[in-house]
This record gives sequence, structure tokens and C-alpha cells, in this order.
Amino acid sequence: MPTIHEYLNGLFPGVTLGPSLIDQWKINLHFEFARELYQFIDGSDEINLKYFEKVFFQASSIFNSIFSDDDQVFLLVNVYRENDLKYKSKLGLYLKYISDKNVRYHLQQSTFPYPFPEEEEEEPINAYTIQYSIKCMKRDIQTRLILKALTNRDFPPLKPRFSDELGMHYDVFFVNVSKNVIFFMHDDTGCEVISNSLETLLPLYERYGDWICPFCKDNIDKLFK
Repeated sequence: MPTIHEYLNGLFPGVTLGPSLIDQWKINLHFEFARELYQFIDGSDEINLKYFEKVFFQASSIFNSIFSDDDQVFLLVNVYRENDLKYKSKLGLYLKYISDKNVRYHLQQSTFPYPFPEEEEEEPINAYTIQYSIKCMKRDIQTRLILKALTNRDFPPLKPRFSDELGMHYDVFFVNVSKNVIFFMHDDTGCEVISNSLETLLPLYERYGDWICPFCKDNIDKLFK
């Protein structure tokens, strides 16, 4: 299997695994979760568990329609750091969500520039990105728990969540090498899916068309019809 960067250069030229994949690649789907619900119960600061149950259901449904246990994947995490140049620890996410230490042994770490240039003047001068990646089989990853943690990421009372070592800003990407699909759940509000093939995404479009983000729907409809 190629490295993640060799794979992207070959199949998704020009794509950087970071925020807004759909702005980088034409063949895409953008889903919005729990559109009719809210994170909090009306008139209170009480968390609306029905909202998070719906988010997890939708995220899991889309994910499981893309990934099979025997698929080869990259699990990639970007951690956006500020002023902590000595941060070198192996990410706890891989310890918790990949149980096989022989698989974890292949964890790779790289450092890249901070990806938010529009905030450059406000950010500390030493802001940067640590990128962790590991290649394995989908069955090696506890994907259900990761999707649950992504659902809960901005709401500390909910569990599971990723540990605080991830910091304030991070992104998690699932790259399906077997099917050439990339899944990115940006937070509880939705997810992005890109592929190098319209035919690969067509079943998702047909099955989950009602979940497509309204702001993107016209362009997506034109793409698939």
C-alpha cells in the first residue's frame, strides 16, 4: 500500500486532508445531520440527547455504507497546535481505538503548516499542524467509538470523547483505499464524502439524498443527474 501522500497525489491530486474537502474536489457529497433538531432542549441549557442519537445514527449509516471490514484504510488525524513545538507524544486516539499493537506500530507522524491563513494575524506565530496516519484494515479500528466521539466532540458532558491531548482543534479522516472514498465528519452538524468516481457515490446520493446540506443540494443534484 502506498503512503497517504502518494495515494492522494495519485488518486486525489491537489487535495489536502484538512477542513472543507468539498471545496477541493468536484465529486463530493455534503450531508447535514439532525436538521430538524437542536443540540439543547428548547428554553434550557439541557443537552438534547435525541439530537445526538440522530447525529450518530446518520453518521454511522453513511459510514457503514462506504466501509466494509475488509477494506484497506488510512486513519488520519490532524492536530492543530499553538506554541507547543515540543509536543511529540503518540496520539492516545490510536491506543484507545486500535487495540492491536502490531497495527499501531506503523503509526506515522508529520508536521505541516497551520491551515488557517485567514486567521494568521490573530494566531501565535508558532501555530502548526501535527498529522498522524496509520494504514490498516477497517476491521482493526473501533470505528463506532470514533464516530461517537466525533458526535460528542464539542459537548464535554457526553461520552465517549477524545482526550484533551487533542487540543482545541483537530480533524479525523477515514480514507478508504479499496474504494477510493474519503469520509470526513467535521463535527455534530455534518460530514463530507469525496470520491474519484461518481458511480461510487451514486448509491449514497440515492439512499441519503434527503440528508444533503440544502446549501449544496442544487450543485450536487446537477452533478448526479
